Parts: sequence; C-alpha cells; structure tokens
Amino acid sequence: MGDKLSNDIPQSNVSYLSDVQNSVNQLTCFREINVEPEILSLLPGLVASKASGIDGISAKILKIAAPAIITPSIVSIFNQSIATGIFPSDWRVARVAPIHKTCAKHDMENYRPISVISIIAKIMEKLILT
Repeated sequence: MGDKLSNDIPQSNVSYLSDVQNSVNQLTCFREINVEPEILSLLPGLVASKASGIDGISAKILKIAAPAIITPSIVSIFNQSIATGIFPSDWRVARVAPIHKTCAKHDMENYRPISVISIIAKIMEKLILT
C-alpha cells in the first residue's frame, strides 16, 4: 500500500540548491555556541520517545550521553557549521511517512505527511532560531 501511495506522489522539478547557495553566507553572521547555557538547556526539552532521524541518534541516547560525553563535539560541529556557512547535507534529509487521518485508507487525500529529521539538526535549528 505504501508503494502505491509513494508512486502516486508527483515528482518535483524545483531545485532547492539556488536557495541554499544564496543563503550560505548568512550563517556567518551568527556568534559561536557555548556548551553549558545553550546546548545543555535544550536537552530537557527533547522528547525521548520521538523517532530518530536517518542518522539513528535517538533523543533518549542524546539526553543521556550529551551532558557527560558528546556535548563538546556537538558544539565543535555546530561552530564549524556556523563559521563555514555550511549546514551538513545529512541534516537536510528527512524520513517522510504518510500518516492516515480518517476515512478510506486507499484515498491519498486521507493521509498527512510526517517528516522525521535528525535530533542533532533539530538542536542546531533551535540554536539558530534563538
């Protein structure tokens, strides 16, 4: 059933690359991220039961490991991303799943898409937003 639904989705000829290339230099106006106040303050807000992105890093594992082990590495990656103006391409990939809303399951109009992105990407997006 999922194969039929995915085959019914029209292909897009829109290229996102021009938008990405136009905004590359915009990241360089941000300041560096600090470990304690910024990264660690976002961890309690992560929902541990949410699905992990394509990188396989779950919110539960991140909440457990980040404070003691991996936060300095994450901060280094985030700051390198800001300094270079490059948002890693793996963080731009989402796993999209159709979720049935109501009525007939064979009608594509009765589904809504759910996009699951990397937990690390979500944290980076929240930091950029603030």
